[in-house]
Amino acid sequence: PRAGIAAAAPAMRAATPADLPAINRVIALARDSWDLPERVRRLAGRLHELGPTSFDSYEVIVAEDPEGTVRGVAVMLLGPPVLDDGGPGKTALYLEGLFVEPERGRRGIGSLLLRQVEARAREAGLSRIDLRARREAIGFFRKSGFRPLGPDDARHAMTKTLPA
Repeated sequence: PRAGIAAAAPAMRAATPADLPAINRVIALARDSWDLPERVRRLAGRLHELGPTSFDSYEVIVAEDPEGTVRGVAVMLLGPPVLDDGGPGKTALYLEGLFVEPERGRRGIGSLLLRQVEARAREAGLSRIDLRARREAIGFFRKSGFRPLGPDDARHAMTKTLPA
């Protein structure tokens, strides 16, 4: 791990609806740091914001600092593959979003959240994780063992098969 991460590693836990203001704050900070035209940024805000019914479909993990402030969020959907690779009967966890406060980026929080997502997938008996990465995040996911789902996919669909 990077220097300092072990001493102040964030705590990971399942989110609850009471965490929604903190979750949406982190998502908004992350989204506002993306290199997007303003109109697209506003639309993206509505797409990524979570509400009370989000917990009906998604599982959410939060990373909290020692003071209890949420600094990172992972949003996932368990079940049949969202990204079709043509393989019948496969099951996958779909990582809907991985968000970290921009000023806390490159400190290992995203990697810690991703390890929790992988653990959750294994716990659920799922064989892989699928996602769509922003162009700027492709390198992070490649380093974490993800590969493009198809050749030259403009949507940046990626997958990682989990060891049995």
